[in-house]
Parts: sequence; C-alpha cells; structure tokens
Amino acid sequence: MHLSLATTTSAGLARILLPAALLIATAVPARADDTTAPTTQTADDAHEQVAATADSPIDALVRAAYAHNLELQAAHARWQASSERPAQARSLPDPVLGYGYFVKRMETRQRFSLQQMFPGGGRRGLEAEAATRAAEAAEAALETTAARVRSEVLQAFADWLLVRQTHALVAQNLDIVVSLQAIVQQRHRSGDASLADLLRLESEADLLRLDLAELEERRAPALARLNARLGRPGDTPPDPALAALTSLPPLPPLPAVDLSPDLAARLAANPELLERRHLVRQAETRRELSRRANRPDFMVGVEFMDNRGMARDEVLGMVSVNLPVWRTRTAALRREATADLRAAELDHADRRLSLEAEARQTLFALAAAARRLRLYDDTLLPRARQTLDLVEADYRTGRATFLDLLEARRALLALEQAALNTRADHFRGHAEWEQLAGPFSSTVTKTDSADE
Repeated sequence: MHLSLATTTSAGLARILLPAALLIATAVPARADDTTAPTTQTADDAHEQVAATADSPIDALVRAAYAHNLELQAAHARWQASSERPAQARSLPDPVLGYGYFVKRMETRQRFSLQQMFPGGGRRGLEAEAATRAAEAAEAALETTAARVRSEVLQAFADWLLVRQTHALVAQNLDIVVSLQAIVQQRHRSGDASLADLLRLESEADLLRLDLAELEERRAPALARLNARLGRPGDTPPDPALAALTSLPPLPPLPAVDLSPDLAARLAANPELLERRHLVRQAETRRELSRRANRPDFMVGVEFMDNRGMARDEVLGMVSVNLPVWRTRTAALRREATADLRAAELDHADRRLSLEAEARQTLFALAAAARRLRLYDDTLLPRARQTLDLVEADYRTGRATFLDLLEARRALLALEQAALNTRADHFRGHAEWEQLAGPFSSTVTKTDSADE
C-alpha cells in the first residue's frame, strides 16, 4: 500500500497539498475575518473522522491528521494571510483629503483639497510581484508542513504499534515461562530437575514481568505522541479499526534511484526547495525595486477655494513630485537587497545539498533495514524456532540441560524483538523517504472564503 500524498494534479497557485477545500470539514475558518480559534478533537470526533472514510486505517489516520493537526492549520492560516498581500501591494495609496479654514478674515473663507499619489518607476507592480512570490513561498511551506506532519504521524503510529507488538510478544513468552515453571516444579519434586533450574526460571519470569510493566507504562506516552500529531487530547483512545491492527502494513518497493541524476530530479519537487526558490525570486524582485528607489513619485490633486462676498470661487489643479536626492539611503537600500538575494541563493543551495545528503542516508538505512528483515524472516527466525524445537526434544530425553533450553528461548525472543524493531525502522524510513522525495503533486481546489 502506497501512502503517498499524491491524488490529483492542478496548475498555478492551485498546486498545494492541503488547501482550504481539504479543511472545509475540519473547523479551519475559511473567511479572513473569522477569528475563531482552532480547537482540538474530542474522542468522538476523532473516531467519526476515521470511520467516515472507506480507506485503510492508515490512510484514515493520515487524513485525520490533515484535518485536525494544529500546526497544519496554522500553516494554512499563514498561507491565507500571505495570499491577501498581492492585492494590497497593487492598490494605490489612499488619497489625501484636506480642509483649511482661514481664522483671520481674508478674501478666501475656506478651501478643500484632494490629492492622489502615484508611485513612479513601476514600483507598485514590483511590490505586487514580490508579495506574490512570498505567497507562493508560504504555499510551499504549507506543503512542507503537510509532508512533515504525514511523516511524523506514520512514525508515531509505528512507535505506538511497536510498543503493542512487543508487549504482546513479551506477554506470550511470560505465559510460556509460567507454564514451564509448573512443569519444572513437578520435575523438581520428583528429582528430575534441580533447584537451580527452578530458580533460573523464576528469575526469567521476573525479568519478563519487569519488561512487561515498562512496556505497559510506555503505551500512554506513545499514544499521546500519536494523538498530538492528530490534534487530539493525549488520552484519546485509538480508533477501533486502528487498534485492531497487529502488524505494520506491507510497503511497496522503493523505485530504483540512480544517486547521480535521478536523485536530484526527485528532490527538485521537494516543497522545501520550492519554498527557497520562491524566496530567491522574491529577493530578485526586491533587488529590482531597490534599483528604482531613486525614481520620483507623482502627486496629482485638485483644490477648491471658497471665497467671500462677490469674489468668484476658484479651482486649482496641482501636480507635485518628490525628490529622491539622498543617494546614501538609496545606495544602502541597493546593497541590502543584493545581500538579501545572495543569502537567499545560498540558503537554497545549502538546503539542496542537505536534502541530497539526507536522501542518501535514508536510502542506505532503508536498504540496510530491508536486508536485515530478509535475514530475520528467511533465515534467523526459522532457524531459531527449529533450534528451540530441537533443544526442547533433547531436554525431554535428557540430552540437553535446562540452561540450554532457557538460552534457546531467550535467543528466539531476542530475534523476534529485533525483527519487530527492524520492521518499524523500515516503516519509519519509508515515511522519511516520501517526505524527502515525494511525490508532492497533490492538489485540491482552493477556496478563499465561504462565499466563493
């Protein structure tokens, strides 16, 4: 089962993992003037959210995280805020309305004026373009948050399920050891087993009970971590369909990736890199704005003068221009914009290199985990079970000691626990790989308000 975020494809500003349409049913306010604070799920809401879908429990779990994760809701609100700034930047400054009254008696009693400033040098369009680039960066940041939340939910689920699986495994072994205690006690009474064998078995049972108690205590923190990523209270019980799972779902094989060109191509769609590319374009626009800082602004206005007596009222047209003569300020502004652009380019290059290194490490860890899993499933576990069966048969006929039997059971338990840990590592690594390499082409139509 592939748990990727990809579902549909769109274009332009519609490209995003978690737009408003996905959150309509999630208590995320759609209107810009809605000040309702986001709330966490109740247990009933959480179960209804997961039960409302026909997908697998894992897909439903991820969908519940998309709907209720508070960090994701905050990222969505930041994107909504940034998407409103281009319209503000395109708008002209507010006109200035003036009124004057002559206190001392003069021919003119009062006057009214109206003035409008027009930024020169095309700066208004550049400001709107810079705001658009910032909105696109916020859009990519939302997609980054969605990918990270998905990965964290899957990893938290793997940790929670690992605690449950290990608990069940230890409890099963404890039951076997307790049943062996009764057998050894009978053999000890008949003189076929030593007191040392019985004491070793009691110690083994005590150690298993200690492990069981620690695992029981780890259940609550593991569940609280999972619920936190789902936007739920920490003590919310898991959905019944999720609680019924006893093993991690099978994962699809990873695509063959050539670490030279293919890896760079896969990472090119990473939303973190997209965000930084948008920030580079915003910095380029800001630099162009700084180069036009010495262009004058124009003020156009009209003034009406109300005269006394028989004097005719007068209307005066006005045009004024500001004088950007302070070259020190504009030169500093250009240097600042150039430095900001350089910083944005370096951030993009640094993050690209870091992502490539993380991807290589993740691929290595995944391959290593897959090799270990094959070794456990195909060789070590079958061999350990066969060894235990042989030792038990030898023990019944007196050809093996009780210590041999105990060591064989300990070895099998250790291998079973190691296999569970490795399977969880492989599942978590797969989630990390999809966070890094996608696919990221999931979109749903955005809505800016409930009226649209």
